[in-house]
Amino acid sequence: MINLKSNLNKNTRGQVTIFIIIAVLIIAVISLFLYFRTDVIKPSETSGTPEANIEGGMKICMNKKIMEGAALIGDRGGYFASPLNKTFKFTDETKYSSFPYLCYIQNYYETCTIQYGSLLRDVNDNLKKYLERDIRNCMDETVNSLESKGYTVDVKDEGFTLEVIPENIKINMLTKIKLTYQGQTKNYENFNFKVKSALWDNVALANRIINSESIYCYFDSAGLSLLYPKFEIKKVVSSDSSTLYRITNLETGEKFRFAVRGCVSMPGI
Repeated sequence: MINLKSNLNKNTRGQVTIFIIIAVLIIAVISLFLYFRTDVIKPSETSGTPEANIEGGMKICMNKKIMEGAALIGDRGGYFASPLNKTFKFTDETKYSSFPYLCYIQNYYETCTIQYGSLLRDVNDNLKKYLERDIRNCMDETVNSLESKGYTVDVKDEGFTLEVIPENIKINMLTKIKLTYQGQTKNYENFNFKVKSALWDNVALANRIINSESIYCYFDSAGLSLLYPKFEIKKVVSSDSSTLYRITNLETGEKFRFAVRGCVSMPGI
């Protein structure tokens, strides 16, 4: 009986040893698998998924450019180049600016004629044209960043759309991107992002002012500022009877400038 127990104990210890060895091997295999798997996905782990890298990289690159473009087009009344404008500066400004006439009539005693079909549409079109080169450059930078992380990048660029909407400027990239990394390929397309801006509000208020000027030869800027305190509206009548407007959104500091000439009395009368 003693020998039998001794043999059973030896067998039991042998089985335990085998189980321990098997467990160690399993752990080693799992560890190796996780190590190599981590190595494969390392480029996307460092800064999010490839899709996030593309959208995030584009937004970081474009945010400053879009805000610069929005500020510039606001300073110029929606038009980077206007054949009908007046050079002027308010007393609190250090340099002269070009104020486009958005409502104008050369004749005396007549209400002004609105000089555009849709101000918001023109702002959209002009800002999009201004940003085209910057959008391409930002896409190139993003592609270069992905390639530096080991990706093979195939881009089919079909342009982009831009829309000025309440509180934002919305960009939709009509771009298809194929990323390949260590034999694995994924496709991404239609990247969208928004940039905070008060441009839509400023354009809407400018339209309101211009419509009033074209009908009544006047706009009650003081009354509107009381109703909507986020706006500051400055207006000055110049020596040639043009009225210069500057809208400032006090929440963002964004401005919109333009000129109006209408209902002008003949000199000396």
